[in-house]
Amino acid sequence: MINSPIIGVTTSVMTDTLVLHMNPCYPDALLRAGGTPLLLPQTGDASAVARYAQLIDGLLLSGGDDIDPARYGEAQSWSCGDICPQRDEFELALCREVLRLGKPIFGICRGIQLLNVALGGTLYQDLKSEWPGSLAHQQHQKPEYTSHPVSIVSDTQLQHILETDMLAVNSHHHQAVKELAPELRVSALSPDGVIEAVEHMQLPFCLAVQWHPERLAWRPGQDAHTALFRAFVEACLR
Repeated sequence: MINSPIIGVTTSVMTDTLVLHMNPCYPDALLRAGGTPLLLPQTGDASAVARYAQLIDGLLLSGGDDIDPARYGEAQSWSCGDICPQRDEFELALCREVLRLGKPIFGICRGIQLLNVALGGTLYQDLKSEWPGSLAHQQHQKPEYTSHPVSIVSDTQLQHILETDMLAVNSHHHQAVKELAPELRVSALSPDGVIEAVEHMQLPFCLAVQWHPERLAWRPGQDAHTALFRAFVEACLR
């Protein structure tokens, strides 16, 4: 594909078998938006991380397991889910290097949490136990269905991309951004006040959402979710 940016996509690892895996919706969404996805094996080799960051035109931080609370200075609570230390180490190092280079980043679900931690923020380890009265953010419906709205903050990059002030999203998470990293600003909120999207205040394109647009993009009536991938790929071309 001519003028197709190379977009690195982080992968999950099954901790019991150490098998790398990836939901095909992520690369499929990037391909349909005109990007060339490159799945990135995890490594603790700092020189390999630096080469990854140089090679790719942008980085998609995918969903997955919880981030180790030690990464943001907390002890692990009983409500924290599965963690993968090697993934945390790799993604934090890679994210920080891509940020240093100023290349585009798009975070999804775990990705918004990873970006916030990489820049010095913290997380709710479990919304149900730490935020009484919050919405049921782990929907029972399939991820191709939406379960609650989010309000888009005015005059943000996200609003300019989506061209709307309200959006219906799916929801498959039990953690969320708690203390926002200093370099980020909120760009969407759920009705209970949970942060649903953030963006960097200085970089041209560094945006992350708590929902899963890759499961909604290109479906009938879901043009706003498609627009996220188009905007990301366009940013990676610049």
